[in-house]
Order: sequence, then structure tokens, then C-alpha cells
Amino acid sequence: MSFQTQVEDIVGVSISDTSALSDFLTASAREVADILPKEALLHNATIDETTTDSSGYNAENKRILDIARNGRLSVEAPFGISTQLETSSGSIYEASIRSPFHYYKGKTIFIKPDPTSSQKGQIFAFAYPTVLYSGTTGIASFPDNAEFAVVLGASSKYLFRMTSDEIDSAPAVLSISDLSISASAPTAPSLQSNAVAFSETAPAYSKPTISLSNAPSISDLSIGVTAPTAPSLSSSTVSFSETAPTYTKPEISLAPAPSITALNISDTTPEAPELANSEVSFSTTAPTYASPVLSLEALTISDLSISSALPVSPSLSDNSISFSASVPTYTAPVISPDFSDANTWLNTEEDSEMVSSRMQVISGQLQEYQADIQSAVNTFNKENAQYQAELQKATEDARLSSQDDGQKLQKYGSEIQSYQADINKEIQEYQANFQKDLQLWQIKRQTDLQKYGSEIQNSLNSFNKENAEYQAQLQISIQEAQLLSQDDAQKIQNFSASVSAYQSSVSKQVQQFKENTQQEISIWQTKRQTELQQFPSDIQNELNEFNKENVAYQAELQKAIETGRLGSQDDVQKVQKYSGDVALYQAEVADKVQEYSQNLKKEIDIWQTKRQTELQQYSTDIQNELNEFNKENVEYQAKLQEAIEEGRLSSQDDVQAVQKYAQEIGSYGASINKEVQEYQANLSQNVQEAGANLQRSQFKTQALQQQYQLCEAKYQAELARLSKK
Repeated sequence: MSFQTQVEDIVGVSISDTSALSDFLTASAREVADILPKEALLHNATIDETTTDSSGYNAENKRILDIARNGRLSVEAPFGISTQLETSSGSIYEASIRSPFHYYKGKTIFIKPDPTSSQKGQIFAFAYPTVLYSGTTGIASFPDNAEFAVVLGASSKYLFRMTSDEIDSAPAVLSISDLSISASAPTAPSLQSNAVAFSETAPAYSKPTISLSNAPSISDLSIGVTAPTAPSLSSSTVSFSETAPTYTKPEISLAPAPSITALNISDTTPEAPELANSEVSFSTTAPTYASPVLSLEALTISDLSISSALPVSPSLSDNSISFSASVPTYTAPVISPDFSDANTWLNTEEDSEMVSSRMQVISGQLQEYQADIQSAVNTFNKENAQYQAELQKATEDARLSSQDDGQKLQKYGSEIQSYQADINKEIQEYQANFQKDLQLWQIKRQTDLQKYGSEIQNSLNSFNKENAEYQAQLQISIQEAQLLSQDDAQKIQNFSASVSAYQSSVSKQVQQFKENTQQEISIWQTKRQTELQQFPSDIQNELNEFNKENVAYQAELQKAIETGRLGSQDDVQKVQKYSGDVALYQAEVADKVQEYSQNLKKEIDIWQTKRQTELQQYSTDIQNELNEFNKENVEYQAKLQEAIEEGRLSSQDDVQAVQKYAQEIGSYGASINKEVQEYQANLSQNVQEAGANLQRSQFKTQALQQQYQLCEAKYQAELARLSKK
């Protein structure tokens, strides 16, 4: 099986970048080789004897295990005394045939005295291997039991690479361009000068105001549980200074709500022409549009409340062990070899035979010293064996007669587990009930909004019906009047065209204002949703960090207990009780954090739903204002048509130009509506796709991070195992 197949089995994907995989395998092999003890590499190392002069040995991409010169072990010296190692330097560090030295200069090793063809330099080195992804026969000159660690290391590095690639490829904040109308407004024709008396004021569009509720006030997480106090122990040999871990709450910073500018209509209301004094008898009242009333019910959800009672810690009795034996002491032997005399013969008298004699004497003293050390160790071991026997006897003699405390602790542990199970059950029930209430409320809210939309349509249909009757009566009155002035009619038609153009421009600006506002709100909602999704992740991360520190804290506590060999069984029970209190404290902290997370999610869901309802209401208010504007415009157009029929323009050319302009206005309005609908459809699709892509990317990144952490932990555990061999 190739290395590529082994790594693919661990990471779970097919690897196409084989060049990077080979680099990861090679880097991991070097890491493993550096962590292995020398003994594990001896069978895979080589001896290089090519160094026969002063040019040195290139140690690049090799781990040097030992260096010798002509069979004599060389001692490493710092580069700073390299000149003092030279032959005939007269220094006390001068290298000799029997005492060679070596030093590093960059990647090159220099042996002193310089090697020769008869007295070669000998480098015992392990060459770092280059591992190819396609290899199937193992790694050449590499310990077989360490090859799996290389595969784990390469898998961990590739998973980290995949995580980084996924984060880089995550979709950025959705960028939506403003609505741009490409259709050009037709140019109003130039008409002959005519006089029409018309004093009606063109209707003006009144924009609605939006008032959004404030973002929910998120209180800081407060852990009301007090960390347990370490018990006071009797005089023992336990030393324990670790501090119980504390939970650190994450901070949440939400982006401010978008600033929605006021709608500004830039077009100028067309000025009504002056008309001749004509009359039309018409008394029918224009129809009115009645806006329906929207009444939405607020969602009420109670806070999560934990009803399970916390179990009470048991009260333990006092017990004691009587033990008075003294701890054995180790007495080190004393040695004082006379090195000064040897230094005198070496540096002053330069008598090698006397130096050799003195060194033999010192060597004998050192051997005698080693024998004394072994004798002292044997004596200490003997006394320590007696001490341990006395300690064991005292412990067995004091065998505590009361087993009730142990049973109480076991019962207390069972109560703690039952308490945690009850809490998890209540939280699950609360989540299920909350989800049910939220779904029912959303369905009811959607039904109310649909009903409200139907009422708006019904009101509009009723208004259109009355308006049709009103227009019919108006046309009858107009036909009866048959006004003679064609000049006034021409002016009125010109003014009508200007009003239509003004109405089209107002509608275009209102529609564009709605689209831009909706775009800003969508971007802000997406950003706020991302921030709110990140905050529970931060809470979980902090809780995981707390649990990690608590595991280390528990390990240190157990280590201190075992190291101390507590003589008093009372202290053991106190420590066990304290350990139970710490576990209870951890459970209570986790419960508080989980309860806080549930309440926070509930408040955010309620606020988001309320904000969405307000935005929908605002959109509805815009439509109502637009309907009101259209209603007033119908009345205005009716009066204008009345003045037109009274004026009856005489110039047919201007009439045709105005009719053509009216057709162009209609075509222009149709083009605008088409472009607005296409923009709305594309905007909705882009927002949905961006949200889905962001969620998929976040989920995939979290999965890769968890897989990387697991693989890295296995890799570090394998390295630790290999380093102990």
C-alpha cells in the first residue's frame, strides 16, 4: 500500500497535490528522526570515513550520532575556541591524537587535529530520508516501527492545509450593487403656446418612517457557583499548589444596525398650465382607498429554569494512622583527587610520564569513589526497604474500620450523575418545547401576513371598481361638455404628459429606494447572523478550554496524592471529597453556561423575528403610501382630463406628439418594471445562495478542524511513545 493511499485513508479524501504530499511526508520523517533516541537509529546509520584533510565534513540533511578520529571518540567544542584547538597552539584546549576535538561551522564539521589518509575522520551519521508519495516498500534506512508516525504527521499537515484552503475559499460578505435603471426616459415634445386654466396641485408622495426595535441587550455571563475550597490536610508529604481552573466568558461585539437614509424625491412637481374659463358639470365624489389594519401577536417564551435539586455533599468521619519511623537518609562519600599536581606536571614541567602516573593515581581514586558510592546506595536501599516495610505495616495495622464513608462517597457520586442526567433531560425538554412554540408562532405570523396581503388586494380591488364607475361618470360629463378650446386641451395634454413623467420618475425613485434599503438590510442581517453564530462557538471554545484545564488540574491533584503516599486515611477521604466537589463545580459551571446559551439564543431568535416583522411592516407601509399616492393621482388625473376636455386643443400635430410621448412613457414604465423585477429575483437568489454557501463553508471548516486536532493528537502521542524507547 502506497503512502498516498495510507494518508487518503486517514484524511478521507482523494489527494491530487502529490508534490505537497511528498513534502509533508519528508518533513514528518525528519521530525520523527529528530525525536527518536540515538539507540533507535544506530542500525540505520552509516560511517563516513572520507574526511582525510582539513576541508571538513558537510553535515547537511544528516543527524550526527557520533564523531571519532582514527577510532578515538571526539569531543564537541564551541566554535569560539576553534583556533585554540589547532596543533602547536600552546592552549590547554589543544587537540591531540589521543584527545581529538570537533566543532561546527555552519553545516560543516571540522575535526582537530586534521584527519589524514592514515588517521581518518569517522562520522557516524543518520541521513534524513526523502519520502515519495508513491512509495510502497517502506522508507529506506528508517526504523520500521516509526513509519506509521510519518504517515500520521503527513496526514495532520495535509488536514491543516485543507482547513486553511477552506477558510480562504469561504464566501466573503455578499456584495450587491445598487439597482441601476438602464432604460432612458423619453423626452417631452415641444408644444405650441396655448393657455389652459388649471389650478390643481399635483399629488406628492409621502415616504413612511421606519422605527426598528433596539438590538437585544445581552447581559454578561455570570457564574454563580463558587469554586470548592481545597481541604485542610494533616501533616503529610503531599505538596500541591495548582489553582482550580476558572471559566472565562467570551465577549460579543455586534455590528450596528444599518443607517437608512430618508427618501428624497429629486424630481420637481410639474407646474399646472393656465386654462381658459370653461366649466364641466360633474359632482361625483372620487373613490377613497381604505388601508387594512395589521395586528401581529408577540411571541412569549419563558426562560429556562433548572428544577433538579443539587445533591448534598456527605459528612465524613475522622480516622488516623500512627507511624513514627524516620525516613532513611543517603550519605554521599567524599573524594578530593589532587588535580593541581597533575596540572603542574602537564603545563609547567611538561613531563608526560609523570602526568600519566598522576592520572593513574587519580583514576584509582575515582574507582574507589565509585565503589564508595555503590556501597552508600546499597546501605540506603537497605534502610529504605526497612522503612517501607514499617510504613506498610503501620498502614495495614491502621486499616480503617468504618466503611460508611466510602459508601457515602459512592452514593454521592451516583447522586451527582443522576443530577447531571436530570439537568440534560430538562434542557432537552425545554429545547423541544421552545422549538414547537416558535414554529407555531411563525406559522401563525405567516398566516396573519398572508391574510393582511389579501386584505390589501381586496381593498385595492374595491377601489378599482369604484374608480371605474367614477371614470365612466367623468367621461359622460366630459362628452356632454364638448368644450371648444383646443389650445387649452393641447396645454393640458402637455401637462398630463409632464405629470405622467413625474409620476414615473417618482415611482422609479421610490422603487430604487426600496431596493437599496432592502439590500442594506439583507447585508446587515447576514453579517449580524454570522456574528451571532460565532458567539455560541466562542462560548463552546471557552468551555472546552475550561474542561482541558480542569483535566490537567485533576491530573496534578491525583499525581500529588499518589506522590505523597498519604499516611492519614482521613486525608485521603478529604481529598476524594474535594475531588467530588471539583467535579460538581465543573458540572454546575457547565450547566450555567448551557443555560446562558439557551436563554441567549432564545432572546436573539425573538429579536430577529421581531426585526423581520418590523421590516415587513415597513415594506407594507411603503406600499400603502404608494397606493395612497396612486389614489390621489387618480383624482388629479380625473380633474386634469376634465380640464383637457374643456380645453380641446386645436393643433392635431401637438396632439399626436403628446400621444406618441404618452406611449413612450408607457413603454418606459414597462421597461422599468421589468428591470426591477429581474433585479429583485436576482437579489433574492444571490442572498439565499450566499447564506447557504456560508453555512456549508463554516460546517466544513469545523469538521476539518476537529479532524486535524484528532490526527495531530495521535501524531504527538506516537512521537511521545517513540521518544521513550
